[in-house]
Amino acid sequence: MESTYFTPRLVLQRVVPADATDIFEAYAHDPRVAKYMRWKPHQSVADSEAFVKMLEKEKKRKGGHQAWAIRLRETSQLIGLVGLDVFPPKVHLGYVLGHPWWGNGYVSEAVKTMIDAAFQLPAVFRVEGICEASHEASGRVMTKGGMSYEGLLRSHTVLPNISEAPSDMRMYAIVRDDWETLKKGDMKVSTNPSPARST
Repeated sequence: MESTYFTPRLVLQRVVPADATDIFEAYAHDPRVAKYMRWKPHQSVADSEAFVKMLEKEKKRKGGHQAWAIRLRETSQLIGLVGLDVFPPKVHLGYVLGHPWWGNGYVSEAVKTMIDAAFQLPAVFRVEGICEASHEASGRVMTKGGMSYEGLLRSHTVLPNISEAPSDMRMYAIVRDDWETLKKGDMKVSTNPSPARST
């Protein structure tokens, strides 16, 4: 997959070690952001540096987690992350956004681009994502990206900022056939991800 993707308002760039401070300041320290995540708020930049090191190791592993920083195109400010776990024939999608930028459609924009990018891989036939059952805003992000609600996964994922017991999660997905139909019928979404550009 490409190291950089462009959308009308965003630049999605592979996470690099130098991003750790921006990650901490943009979202990782914030309990409001971490509430529905599988990790607890970072207490220092050192926590974010450890996270980025983990991503570097995952990037080198076949099927490992791949992450792109979400940056505002006008200012290059890091505002969140979007990630993919590639296990053909499926890809699992995840995302996080700093609180100051909620409600602006940035994550939906990033999600659409990453779904397009995932389906450029011939072996991928399904992109899926999950969110905590009561987290309606996250569900809307996925439906705006073209994904459909598939059902409730009961007692599925431990979200440590909510409970030590596994939480119910909602499953959303889009399959290749539906994605191709969407591309033909909805010209508002580009047929291909924006071309990569070296930085």
